[in-house]
Amino acid sequence: MPRGWWERGSNTSAEAGRKVRPARSLILHFARELRGVEQQELGEEVGYQKSTISYFERGKVDPGPETMERLMGALGVSPSTVDELLMIAEEIRGGEGEDRWIGPILLSGTRLRRAREFGRKAGKLEGKYFEDSIVRGWVEEGAEKDRETARQLGIYLRGRKNLVEVVRADLGCHFWAVAEWLCGESLNLVAKDRNRAAECAEAAKVVAELVPGGELFRTRLSGYSWGHIGNILRVANEFEEAALAFETCSRLWAAGKGGDPYGLLDVGRLMGLEASLRREQGRFPEALRLYRDALPIATRNEQPYLRLNFGLVLEQMGDSESAIQVLEEAAQQGPRHLLFYARLAVGVNLCALGRIDEAEGLLPAVERLAIETESKANVTRARWLSGRVALKRGRTEEALGTFKSVQREFVEQRSVYDAAVVVLDLAKIYLEQGKATTVKRLAEEMAPLFADKGLHSFAQEALKLFEAAAVRETASLEFVAQVLTYLERARRSHGLRFEGMAGA
Repeated sequence: MPRGWWERGSNTSAEAGRKVRPARSLILHFARELRGVEQQELGEEVGYQKSTISYFERGKVDPGPETMERLMGALGVSPSTVDELLMIAEEIRGGEGEDRWIGPILLSGTRLRRAREFGRKAGKLEGKYFEDSIVRGWVEEGAEKDRETARQLGIYLRGRKNLVEVVRADLGCHFWAVAEWLCGESLNLVAKDRNRAAECAEAAKVVAELVPGGELFRTRLSGYSWGHIGNILRVANEFEEAALAFETCSRLWAAGKGGDPYGLLDVGRLMGLEASLRREQGRFPEALRLYRDALPIATRNEQPYLRLNFGLVLEQMGDSESAIQVLEEAAQQGPRHLLFYARLAVGVNLCALGRIDEAEGLLPAVERLAIETESKANVTRARWLSGRVALKRGRTEEALGTFKSVQREFVEQRSVYDAAVVVLDLAKIYLEQGKATTVKRLAEEMAPLFADKGLHSFAQEALKLFEAAAVRETASLEFVAQVLTYLERARRSHGLRFEGMAGA
């Protein structure tokens, strides 16, 4: 078998002492053969005899840099390619490569070889990057088509009973985007129809087990579904069961590592859902950590909701300055209904900080947004904020009139937490006016509300303490303020206990 140009030479004793051909000789021979040019033809092109070309290639005469440039130019090989080939030849021949002048700087052959090795590896990385970018684009394009198909199927699924059995039996529902859509539907329904929301999350779990593709992706999709099941349990105040669901979510998500390389499933949403559980449990530092970790990796659509909840946790912790900053960021990104809640919360925190001019300046925007959400409860909430601003301005009678009408509207709308907060706002004003008997009458009138199932048990206990003190006419202004602060925190943290004084 003939020897290639990369071989050092024969192992026979007769040739053992032969000098290894210089790198330029090897390259010249290789380039000429590759181009299919005869020695005679190349010699005529550059003005050399055939024998001279033979001497160059056999290493009997070193062509030198200038001659080499002429020869390789005749073969159509650029100087930069010659440099690359020289380095390759030196590596293959086992040498360190020749030192070279780069302008006025002499670099060692070792450094040049290492630079080339690094460049070659970097080139592979760059090639991988571009390949990955193309594949990512195709994956995302295919994912969007799948999601559109799932949205169309969703129209059909919304009207079906026994949803779990429907998706199990219908092969057309056995693809990943349907599971993702069902998870999203569970979020949309959880405040309106918890049972249907739970059915959607359970159906998503079933679909996740049946979708085609890799086992690792199915595992991640199952984890994603379990996160939404945990959210349903959180809303139902079943915190222990919710915590177990999120543990299952975390375990499956970790087990599916590598199954979703382009992040089609939004892990930021899962972290936000778990953060909501920690907030409900009153574990505010854990909730903040989860929100902080989720924000950089969540989808653009999910980020405003994460920011809003992040800001509300800061508000619950009493850090109104930081809450305002985060809530303003949420307001810049979010849809209309979220924008309203963010602006309302900013107004509440401005009042808490005594920045009344800013709070009052915000009122027209909050009132306009409330109307745009087409929610009577939101319009009432905007009026409640105007009552707080009026109170801070010293317009007590105006605030009283606003709070009384707002209280009635919240009761009619069954917004029990809002109504309870306004009752405490009124009680503070009456106590400041020395009207303990009026506070007693107010508490007695609202006693059925304080026992409403819409209030979690710890909130009910705090309001019963207020009621008892009001009936005895021993409720102090400080105690009422404590109950009010607690209730504003506890409306989003159902696991938070009241730890204030027990009366006057």
